[in-house]
Amino acid sequence: MKFLKILTVLILLGVALIAVFISISKCTNQNSNNDATVSIHSEFPVAGNLNEMTKAANFIVIGKYESFNSKWNMARNSENPKLEDDDMYVEGHLYNFVVDEVIKGEALDKNVLVNLTYLTRDIYIDSDQVVNDEGIVIKEATTSKKYYAYNKNFHFIEPEIGAKYMLFLNKSGLMQNYYGAIEPFQIKFDNNNIAKLQSKLISNNQRIITDNIIQINKNKKVTFQTIIDEKITDAISGMNINTLKQEINEYKR
Repeated sequence: MKFLKILTVLILLGVALIAVFISISKCTNQNSNNDATVSIHSEFPVAGNLNEMTKAANFIVIGKYESFNSKWNMARNSENPKLEDDDMYVEGHLYNFVVDEVIKGEALDKNVLVNLTYLTRDIYIDSDQVVNDEGIVIKEATTSKKYYAYNKNFHFIEPEIGAKYMLFLNKSGLMQNYYGAIEPFQIKFDNNNIAKLQSKLISNNQRIITDNIIQINKNKKVTFQTIIDEKITDAISGMNINTLKQEINEYKR
């Protein structure tokens, strides 16, 4: 199995609506007779502590996820962001969130939409193009075919409907929904108002996660891997909600 050089398109959705870094990979095969591995590098801003989470967010709210609303394609047409991109697909899940208290930022509507990135559609192009070890094309492609793999976002954590959360958010100017300002951006509270930080980066030791394997034909398979280098230390879980609010009020000054 050989690692292929891929074209990675990094979309800064903060400028084009969402403000999360998403890696979308389009890989062209170098040798159609070999198994292949597509490496997907996800890049995103990461906070190391509560202070950094507070500084990154324009809005900090306490409330609860009320229900799932809908899904949509976060990848947008570069000429008209109101339209979906014709080729790329990044699925966002919109949730109805009820705001009970605003800790930072201007007053919000009681009911807002919060977007969570759910999955990406990664593209693999199988062709008879031949590329040498230096990356030089020595035979141009005469045939090609696209294959798709739907890979769940590593960071996605299904929210618990009805539970109390503190969210660190920014707002999409065009779509008018809210999204995580940084990773992590969610703190869940139990019935005693004790915090539990929501992030898969806490003590992350995996780095390479095999997202999906697709079979091109009986002799060939393509493995999609997500590479995660970031890791955070959880200094928030176990804190009382009032202590958190006091610290945030200090940091936001």
